[in-house]
This record gives sequence, C-alpha cells and structure tokens, in this order.
Amino acid sequence: MMQEDYSVPDSSTEIVLEILGESQKRRLTGGELMLLLDEAALCDLEIAANKLERRVVDYSALQNRVDGMQITPDGVYSSARETGVTTLEVLKKMQADGLELLSGEGAEILNDRVRTILAPEKTKAREWIEICEEAHYVGLKTIATMTFGNIETYYERVEHLLRLRESQDKTGGYVGFIPNNSEDEIDYLRMIAIAKIGLDNFPA
Repeated sequence: MMQEDYSVPDSSTEIVLEILGESQKRRLTGGELMLLLDEAALCDLEIAANKLERRVVDYSALQNRVDGMQITPDGVYSSARETGVTTLEVLKKMQADGLELLSGEGAEILNDRVRTILAPEKTKAREWIEICEEAHYVGLKTIATMTFGNIETYYERVEHLLRLRESQDKTGGYVGFIPNNSEDEIDYLRMIAIAKIGLDNFPA
C-alpha cells in the first residue's frame, strides 16, 4: 500500500484539462504533474498521452548481457566494490566484453526514503543515476524503470520522473522507460500516461 490514500478521479478538473492542453505545447513542471496524478481522469490522461509523438527505439536489439547475465546499475556498483575499481572502469570492461545496453532493473523509486526501506542493499538514488550517466558517457545505452504502488507517495513518483528527465537532458542516453505495477491496473495505466507526458525527452 502507498503511504497516502488516494482515490481515482472519475472526471478531470478544469485546471487539469488546461494543463493537459499545455502538455501538447511545452514541458510540464513537477507541480503540474502532481496535479495530474491527483485530479486527472484516466481517459483524459490517455488522450493527451496518445497525441504526443515519441521516437521508437528497438532497444531489444541491443546487447544487454555479459556472460549470460543481465547487467544493471546495482550490478555495476557491486562489481566495483568487490574488485576495488571505479564503476566507470567496470562499465568500460563490460563494454569491451560486448555490452551495449544497461538494464534499468533496480531503479524502484528514485527516492532515498523509499529505497532505504524497500531495498537498503541497493544504490542510493543519486548513485543509480550517476552509474547510468557514466554508461552514457562511454557510449552505452540504458533503460529506465519504475516500480510503484508500494509505500511511495505521489510526490515521490513525480520526483522519480523528474530525476530521469533531468538526467536525460544531460546525456540523452536512455532509450526506454518501463513502469512496473501489477497490483492495480488503473493506477498502472495512469502512470504510463503521466510518464509519457512528463518524460518528454524519452522515446516511447
């Protein structure tokens, strides 16, 4: 369960409809994305999201395994700690071994309160992003993920999207975004739509 109790709107408020119209012309702020999460109906979110054109990348065609193992930012972090080298050096070695795509598994929610509770052994939010940006620096692509519907708030969901959007502005190395939540289909569909609107610099 999420930390806060939210109800799903049956209809969008007037200001939300205005924001959805603006989403077709400009980048939305974090506050506007919060309003969409709170007050937008699913049908209106999907209409706005589907109008946005996104570049499609065949990232399944990129090599995302080394020695049969899928490589994630947390795996890079663990390898660096075990071998006593930097994460950048680990990434360069994996790239030399044929890696082209860094899996986005382990992103969970990019907020340290949530990560400390749900995955204390994994990287902090900043470390996860930094490893992805290092991967982009050496020429690797990455996928971003988001596992939601647990203890995070709507604010922390938006924080996750904004961290990814800011990182993509810097590097342009993310080739896809995959949300994960099997508990609530409506919540899942709403987040897909909001991610399409909010991550305006990501491919579909």
